Amino acid sequence: MTKVVSEIKDYNKNAIYIVVSNPLDAMVYACLKVTGLPRNRVIGMAGVLDSARMAFFISEELGKNKCNIQASVMGGHGNDMLPLVNYSSVDMKPLNEVLNEEQIARVIDK
Repeated sequence: MTKVVSEIKDYNKNAIYIVVSNPLDAMVYACLKVTGLPRNRVIGMAGVLDSARMAFFISEELGKNKCNIQASVMGGHGNDMLPLVNYSSVDMKPLNEVLNEEQIARVIDK
């Protein structure tokens, strides 16, 4: 990671870095140290990717476009992730009204 970050820094001194790799906190910190940039130029994108993945898995269960699916996940990527079923929806309907318990369990297990 340090090699890539250094090369970006050499190529574009005004770059804003968006870090999405895990472990996110450690990678953002490393990027800050390698670049020497202020904190507002190195951004960690936590949760968004996992929420998008959950929305995709819901769309697979339903066989429909994920545009109308809102999924929420908290915590670090991996075993610490907590899918927020009560805060997830399809076409503005709560997820547990659209999927049964077995389907929700399959989504969470993915």
